[in-house]
Amino acid sequence: MSIGARGLGNHMARACAEAGAKALVLFDANEELGKESANELYQKTKIPVTFLK
Repeated sequence: MSIGARGLGNHMARACAEAGAKALVLFDANEELGKESANELYQKTKIPVTFLK
């Protein structure tokens, strides 16, 4: 699943993880926020999360 790193995209990523997604890809123009969001999501879910700018 590929989603934005903040706002609605971040909430959708969390919902996808809870629903059983096997991996997530976050996209965002803000690299610092994107990496932070990806790391936080991985720490909470242990699902592989990749961030792309």
